[in-house]
Amino acid sequence: MRWLAILIVAPILGSFSTEPAAMTIGALLLARMFYALKPSPRFAYATLGRLDLKAPLLVGFFLAGLVVHGELQGWWIEPVLKRLDEFSLFLGATVLTALNDNAAITYLATLVPGFTDASKYAVVAGAVTGGGLTVIANAPNPAGQTILQRFLPEGVSPLRLLCGALAPTLILSLCFLLL
Repeated sequence: MRWLAILIVAPILGSFSTEPAAMTIGALLLARMFYALKPSPRFAYATLGRLDLKAPLLVGFFLAGLVVHGELQGWWIEPVLKRLDEFSLFLGATVLTALNDNAAITYLATLVPGFTDASKYAVVAGAVTGGGLTVIANAPNPAGQTILQRFLPEGVSPLRLLCGALAPTLILSLCFLLL
């Protein structure tokens, strides 16, 4: 019963926390309550089938590094971000999110003391808007590409992926800027 509960609850926790954190917690619980009982190899591998620890652990280490080393970036990020108006912050966050993790961008923006609510909104809205442009920075994107690449004869083309993401990104940009 615990096995089933862990397999059901852990992915749901990803909606309340981060997916890597939820999968890590699920893996730790499975290790202690299931794998420690030495199940048959077939059952053990069948359990590992939606649970992939490599990507969540890498993301977890990335986020830990971001928190540890991010505070050291305040000396240069504050003067840069304070000089930008809201539109420039929005545009910068949108473009940077295509190349970096949106958690890194939004976290670094929190290091700026006295940031106005409008500036905070601009950074977060830009990071959300640019999220569709990135492949590298978000763990689910490469996983989804791996699953779907068999349907694309030439594999996943980064240029075509960018072109496919431009229209939704522009629509979302207009929504955040005008609504």
